[in-house]
Amino acid sequence: MLYENWGTLNPNPPTAANAYDWSYIDDAFNQASAWNSQNPAQTPKTIQLVVPPGFQTPPWVLDQIPSCDGLFQSPVQTPPSTCGKATFSGFVEGGGIRELPMPWNPLYKSSWQTFLTALAARYGSNPAFVSISVAGPTASSEEMILPDNANSDDPQTQFAVNIAPNQMWNELLAFHYPGMAAYQKSDQAFIDEWDAAIDMYGKIFSGVTLVATTGAGLPNLSATGFTVLGAFSGDCPNPDMDCAAETTILSYFANPTVGGANAKATQEDGMEASRGAVVSNLGVAGVKLVSQMTAQLTTPSAQVLGGAQFNSSFANFTLQEGCTSKFPPNASDTPAGCSIPSTCTIQACIPVACIPQACLAPGVTPANLTTYRTLGNVPATDLISSEQAE
Repeated sequence: MLYENWGTLNPNPPTAANAYDWSYIDDAFNQASAWNSQNPAQTPKTIQLVVPPGFQTPPWVLDQIPSCDGLFQSPVQTPPSTCGKATFSGFVEGGGIRELPMPWNPLYKSSWQTFLTALAARYGSNPAFVSISVAGPTASSEEMILPDNANSDDPQTQFAVNIAPNQMWNELLAFHYPGMAAYQKSDQAFIDEWDAAIDMYGKIFSGVTLVATTGAGLPNLSATGFTVLGAFSGDCPNPDMDCAAETTILSYFANPTVGGANAKATQEDGMEASRGAVVSNLGVAGVKLVSQMTAQLTTPSAQVLGGAQFNSSFANFTLQEGCTSKFPPNASDTPAGCSIPSTCTIQACIPVACIPQACLAPGVTPANLTTYRTLGNVPATDLISSEQAE
């Protein structure tokens, strides 16, 4: 899997002589080709591309899009009707204060399509290129995720008055979809744009696997007014607007007529979501569900494969990645006597009293760890191994 940002690969407008910098991807394909030539009896090395837009949009695109930030001022400063970007702070993937193009902005979408077309022209015929993740209406990755109250600063403090991320989306939807009730306090606009992105990838690419990646991160703008599709009810044990939206997108993606001349797959970024002790929406269980629902179908466009990224190290984060209890613990799964100081922002300083029994090596009990005080001092042999975590 090869991950690179749109802004890095497309630093200048398409009309510029140096519009694209393919050197990083070229190197990967050259390395794969060289290995395959040297090892003809082995399974060939292949490449899945992950190229996210969103916060990774090139500055030359963002500079052409008027800002909608006036909507969040007091008093409101009405932006132009063509406004198509907003400033968010503290988003979990990357942090900082950054501009995000709106998923529905025409210039953003057309520029992204031009880039993908150039990408397909360069690598589409390369036999090592086997898969690409669908992206577009997203933030910092290929996941179905946008800034919201749960994953960004709440409140947002970069404006004259404080405002919650979800309220920003409500203001943006009211401005761009006036008089359209279905789009107010709703994820419908995001569903529309994800469906459109799937269609676009299906037209641009051919003969590869398109991958849809859930993210459990679309804004929950209302506690009511959404419907979880019956076939996906098991994918949303805690029904909310985000899960309803993402499973609606997955339902569209799974349609055999969608995706063009490509195979399809779904995935989840991070194996920690497969923990048996944690009941949550989407995740690896959802990936399995979609794969099982289509397993009996035979054509590549109908049978949706499933997978998950090992996107964190099982050697360095054995407890976070592989413990069957939540780690670091939360209010619903906290060992007795556990209290994590507000100044503790890394795993190493977490008190040993906060390490669940399920995270310890066989024969080791929390009482054995008392003298170590914090996780950083605990010998690796007292914790589950990286093999157990994986």
